[in-house]
Amino acid sequence: MSVFDLLAKKILHESLHVQKGETVTVETWNAGLELAKRVIIEARKIGASTLLLFEDEDTFVESAKTVPKEHLGTMGRHEFSLLAQTNAYIFIPGPPIAGYTKVITQDERSATTAYNQSWYEAAEKAGLRGARLSFGYIGNDIAKLYGKSRKEMVNHQLKASLVDHSKIKEQCNRIAANLADGKNVSITSKAGALDFTLKGDLVIEDGIVDETDISEGKNIVYIPPGRVRKRIDPKSVNGKVEVSSAEIYSGIVEGIMLEFKEGVLQSYSAKRNAKLLDELMEKIPADKRQVSFIEVGINPLMRYGYAQDRFVSGAVTLGLPRLAGVLRTSILSVNREIIEKGKKSEF
Repeated sequence: MSVFDLLAKKILHESLHVQKGETVTVETWNAGLELAKRVIIEARKIGASTLLLFEDEDTFVESAKTVPKEHLGTMGRHEFSLLAQTNAYIFIPGPPIAGYTKVITQDERSATTAYNQSWYEAAEKAGLRGARLSFGYIGNDIAKLYGKSRKEMVNHQLKASLVDHSKIKEQCNRIAANLADGKNVSITSKAGALDFTLKGDLVIEDGIVDETDISEGKNIVYIPPGRVRKRIDPKSVNGKVEVSSAEIYSGIVEGIMLEFKEGVLQSYSAKRNAKLLDELMEKIPADKRQVSFIEVGINPLMRYGYAQDRFVSGAVTLGLPRLAGVLRTSILSVNREIIEKGKKSEF
């Protein structure tokens, strides 16, 4: 059985729990069409009614460059109606809407994806169960950025998607139980310690949509899965930290040194591609250069360097505006150690 067949079964049965008589919509771009076909066939075997939507990459790019901006990034009545009548939605995106792309400009990307908020609000209102497959974002630009072939990166993410979702769910829940509001957190890296207090939303990316997820409006999951995100109190951040790497809109920055005092970024530098970091920071107002969330990665099949470093088991991510910085070797402590030197502790 091919990886596409295995993944189609896993998505429909384990992630979205599709039942006979339900409606399944699959939206795909060019590179995801083969998987989309297997999802459609497997859904029909279950007894579901299916619909396949296709977004052509060349047509999208030409539209982004030639169509007036006011005509882009909107949702029509027919799409709202489709979401309202869909039980399970599988989305396989295309490289032009990836965070790092040279196919279209950032302004063009923003204009063409302006519908995002409306789409997610409609999906939440419909109570549908959805899955987004991140391998679809991989294009030649991203592959070149990481020094790999597109096929190599896609195959890695596909295989990492076949991880045991039930075990991921158990591990996510154990970690989430330690990330309650008010808890004091410390991240120790080569640069020293960064301390802050947890406060705000908690998101578990376990690859499974259940009734609790739907009731909380968290009805769209990432595949491959394996990440827990928790918001923090930005003003509580103090200390220094060295971030291993961060993929930003203009490239990959490595060895990022950050120092905070009462939530305010005091200084920053980078060992590789410092100019890119400077250009990014110049676009962010000084009072907005704050850490807003942390993430803990737990997918044992993911490896660094495949455009989803945040999901790697043992990874700790700090979220700033336009920058999600990954720490590969650090100690994250919340009363007791959760991640030690890039390895997930058992607890």
